[in-house]
Amino acid sequence: MSASRRFWCSWTEESDDFRPLAFPPHEAILGWWCPGYDEDGDVLFVCVQATDEDAAKRAIATEWPCEDREFHFIEEKASDWLPGERFPLPDWSRERFE
Repeated sequence: MSASRRFWCSWTEESDDFRPLAFPPHEAILGWWCPGYDEDGDVLFVCVQATDEDAAKRAIATEWPCEDREFHFIEEKASDWLPGERFPLPDWSRERFE
């Protein structure tokens, strides 16, 4: 079995409600943020713990179902990577990043 890796992902959520389906989201979702929007909807940033990029996309689809999601980016990060000051860790996700 492959080791889990961290992926930093972004896309535009074309919905009236950009929150994940469950709160807190399932354990693969380390954190999520909506810092703004563009002409198509709310821009989301999500950090996912997954074995590979496809697994990261499946984890996102579990909480934000969409048939034709177009990612702005999906970047693999170091296993100890943190999103930075622009994306403060909410209390529920702090333990997941440790």
